[in-house]
Amino acid sequence: DELSQKASAAIARKKHPRNDKIQNGKVVAVGECGLDYHYNRSPHDMQKKAFIDQIEMAIQLELPLVVHARAAEQDTMEIMKRYCPKQKPIHLHCFSDSLPYAQFMLKEFPNLYIGFTGAITFKNAHQNRNTVKHIPLSRLLLETDGPYMCPVPYRGKVAHPGHIPLVAEQIANIHGIKNVDVVLKQCRLNATNV
Repeated sequence: DELSQKASAAIARKKHPRNDKIQNGKVVAVGECGLDYHYNRSPHDMQKKAFIDQIEMAIQLELPLVVHARAAEQDTMEIMKRYCPKQKPIHLHCFSDSLPYAQFMLKEFPNLYIGFTGAITFKNAHQNRNTVKHIPLSRLLLETDGPYMCPVPYRGKVAHPGHIPLVAEQIANIHGIKNVDVVLKQCRLNATNV
């Protein structure tokens, strides 16, 4: 259909090897890309094709991949296992899915890091906090996902990088780490590994 053709054309333009921004080193990753079945704003088959094309772009350009996956665990796992090289640096962005999914991705992709936002400070975020508890600090990233996911006590406001210490503080509490600087330093190192 027309929408699918437009999406394919847009991806083809982005894949073009003469893209000045890529050649100048201004592009540091491909993404955020992936599958979002939460809102169902586009057909799943179209999302899958675009995601595969974006993975192939990241491979072609030798860039890390920033993955957004929401309510699409099974399809994300299947596509990434089939199309994404095991050693590819990956940032699994704004994670809010299940612990088994996180564990699968961490095991399958040794250079994958999982990003958490201020959502882990929300009163009802028990599942997210449990997931954080089971992920080694060496595989975590800190995010804002601004302007959304602003941490408590600023929930409902615009999220920004100044809120990162609040996310780190929550992760430190979950992991039983007394010094939040340990979390900040490790997550900064993790970010440089992506």
